[in-house]
Amino acid sequence: MMTYQVSAFALAIVFVANISYIANADQVFNYDVTVHTSGSTKFSAHDGKLKLTVVKSSGKTQEDFVLTPNDVNLTMNSKYTGQIASSVELEDIKSVYLQWTLATPYNPYFAIKKPSIYFDLIVFGYKYKAMAYRTHINMQKVQNFCPSTQPIGIEHADGASFNACGSIIRQVLPF
Repeated sequence: MMTYQVSAFALAIVFVANISYIANADQVFNYDVTVHTSGSTKFSAHDGKLKLTVVKSSGKTQEDFVLTPNDVNLTMNSKYTGQIASSVELEDIKSVYLQWTLATPYNPYFAIKKPSIYFDLIVFGYKYKAMAYRTHINMQKVQNFCPSTQPIGIEHADGASFNACGSIIRQVLPF
């Protein structure tokens, strides 16, 4: 009788541990992402899409996103924003891989020379509620991701890695 109770107790502990592991694995972080094109390098505007790959610090997790599902006009000194839902927490994001593609990639003019767009920075923002003085306040974490050289030119269908630069900034948001 006693071994049955111990086995049932051990099974219950394993069950609870598995549920808490699964619950933590299903956490989703909704990020506001802003991609900045360069204003210091002249390039021609092109219609296209921006795509991101989020790489976790361990390097084992990668998630792919289309930041602009519809084609946008990629111009100098502009900001392009979108939202993504990732399972990777902001502190665990090692780098972001940015790629862009032309809206009409089969233009014969571009068969000889691929066009380039120049980028400066990618900014991730995460909004959340925090408890302070017995009340909830709206907070935001912001992390910048920078290329190895600024600005960085990325040709059509190619990409570049942007690594976390600076520390995460925590801000109190207005009500």
